[in-house]
Formats: sequence, structure tokens, C-alpha cells
Amino acid sequence: MKKLLTAIFLVFLLGGCKKAIEQAQENAIIKAMTDGQWTVTNFVDNSNDVTATFSGYKFQYYSNKTVDAIKMVLWK
Repeated sequence: MKKLLTAIFLVFLLGGCKKAIEQAQENAIIKAMTDGQWTVTNFVDNSNDVTATFSGYKFQYYSNKTVDAIKMVLWK
């Protein structure tokens, strides 16, 4: 009985560690993505270079998993 309880405890402990590691990895990625604005430097879709489509746009990612596309307008 004691071995069974120890085994069950280890399963829960290891499962919890895995979830904690996955959460820490997700938090690190979100922190990196939300730190500043991003631009598209290269985008190829089915062998077609569509990078120019994103010219003048910057993207701001947020921790709530949303993103804003910001059109940069130059005034003359």
C-alpha cells in the first residue's frame, strides 16, 4: 500500500513539474513577443514572395494573445 501511495505521489509531482516547465516556457515566449514592435522582413507563401504586402506595418503583440497591426504613415 505504501508503494502504491508513493507511486501516485510521484506521478502527481512529475506531472506538476512538467506543467510548471511548460508554463514557464510559454511565459518566456510571451515576454519576448510583447517586448517592442515587430516588422515582417520576409514572407513567402507557396513560393510567392509577399513581403511587400506588409511594407509600412509594425505589429504589437500583447500578453492577452492579441495583436495590433500599425500602419506607419509618413507625412510630407
